[in-house]
Amino acid sequence: RLIEHLIASAHEYVEQIYIEVAADNHVAHKLYTSLGFTQYGYEKNAAKLDGEYIDDILMVRFVDW
Repeated sequence: RLIEHLIASAHEYVEQIYIEVAADNHVAHKLYTSLGFTQYGYEKNAAKLDGEYIDDILMVRFVDW
């Protein structure tokens, strides 16, 4: 609900919202997709945690005016 509220409030300030989601975080990816975010890119080796690289899914949602 917090994310939904932020999206609803964002139209006063921005036209697009960008997020990055770890490629292996399927729960978050599903949530953001259900909220209208779409994938526009993929960043290989975006971060490194405990010696392991993590890829990111780049997502955008256009804010309704």
